Amino acid sequence: MKTIKKTFLALVVTLTFLGCSKNDDDTPKELAVNYQNMAGNWDLSSIIQANGNVVSYQGLCTTKRDFFKITLQYDITEEHYSPNCSSIGNSIDSDGYFIEGILIKNANGVFTDAKITSLTANTMKIEYDQQKSYGYFSTYEQVKGAILTR
Repeated sequence: MKTIKKTFLALVVTLTFLGCSKNDDDTPKELAVNYQNMAGNWDLSSIIQANGNVVSYQGLCTTKRDFFKITLQYDITEEHYSPNCSSIGNSIDSDGYFIEGILIKNANGVFTDAKITSLTANTMKIEYDQQKSYGYFSTYEQVKGAILTR
């Protein structure tokens, strides 16, 4: 009888500790839209099409990814690559951009009239009220937004 009680007690203690495991919610934590959280290099990973579908971004170059460099000095630089993988150039430069809530103001290129609708440590989702064309560096014409990743 003592053996059964000890076995039962050990089982209850084990189940109690297993039931108190860490939070299983792996949802990335949303960050405030501010200069600190936005700073860094961001790859253009996905496109939000006009119909709302999200598709993987395919740049013109197959070996290099188009990216954005956002600095704490209020500067966003876009780097895009041609089909032969040479740099199209840093022609799109948003020196002096600023944030107003979730809106990016005084920016050019992809960040023109952009709203940051989601920001985590590794993902930034930008959307537009009006569709725009990414035709100056890709084959995407009717774009509702983009997803950038680190």
